[in-house]
Amino acid sequence: MLEIPDLSRAKNLEYIDLSFCESLLEVHSSIQHLEKLEILILSGCKNLGIVPKRIESKFLRILDLSHCKKVRKCPEISGYLEELMLQGTAIEELPQSISKVKEIRILDLSGCSNITKFPQISGNIKQLRLLWTVIEEVPSSIEFLATLGVLEMNFCEQLSSLPTCICKLKCLERLELSYCPKLESFPEILEPMESLKCLDLSGTAIKELPSSIKFLSCLYMLQLNRCDNLVSLPSFIEKLPVLKYLKLNYCKSLLSLPELPPSVEFLEAVGCESLETLSIGKESNFWYLNFANCFKLDQKPLLADTQMKIQVTFSSSSCFSLSLPLSLSIHTHTHTHTHTHIYIHKR
Repeated sequence: MLEIPDLSRAKNLEYIDLSFCESLLEVHSSIQHLEKLEILILSGCKNLGIVPKRIESKFLRILDLSHCKKVRKCPEISGYLEELMLQGTAIEELPQSISKVKEIRILDLSGCSNITKFPQISGNIKQLRLLWTVIEEVPSSIEFLATLGVLEMNFCEQLSSLPTCICKLKCLERLELSYCPKLESFPEILEPMESLKCLDLSGTAIKELPSSIKFLSCLYMLQLNRCDNLVSLPSFIEKLPVLKYLKLNYCKSLLSLPELPPSVEFLEAVGCESLETLSIGKESNFWYLNFANCFKLDQKPLLADTQMKIQVTFSSSSCFSLSLPLSLSIHTHTHTHTHTHIYIHKR
């Protein structure tokens, strides 16, 4: 199929799915007049280049043009659009009508390498995906996205800053900024963010985290893998009451780790070649520790904690795993010549 036929007589048509019609070149302009159209899916039509200038249906809920890599302009929308999927297209900006669509919940612009500015959208958005765009900064107007729950800006190579007002996003649960190499700092958190559960700053240029990170009272997972400039973590990280997963793999400049909150169970710091010391509190509850290839690490605190874990493990139905770079003086199972792995599991 090279072209959608004239559909002007199909006035009751509600659903159109032409996904992966790779020979489709053009969408007939009659689609814009289908007053009852609710869903239009054209994803994967890689040769599609011509779409209607606008879609007039007031019932349109989903418009999916994802991976239509020749589409340069998104149609103007006049309906109650809930999902707009434009990832992998060649568009440079959103139509002006999008800022007036109050019902939009999901906007995906991932892989739109021509997008340079943060989109101006309704405050009712819940998921905003901007991966692999060339956006340089997040504007202060983001504070008005009151219902935003997920913000993904991974691999935005030009992103250099975040506004402090990001802390006003009270519904934000997941913030992903991994592999934004120009991002050198994380903003001060001026007021509690009680919904944020997952924060990923892996592969950024940050040197430190602000002490105000303590205001992330519901943070469950923190990822800082391959942060080459990160030297240490703030002592206030101990104040994060529900932090469970901490990943610090290949942070080459990381020198030390402060005492972590008792809630942390999973700590991974593979290949932290400068890491020398870490503090383990009396109330630690680690069940997985991985320090493979951390050759400068002082292992004494780990060994002491491990001995306690062994006693607890054999008196309960828990499990414990520890990987270290050197051989130990206690009974272990060695998998390679470069690190020692201890795995204890009581059934």
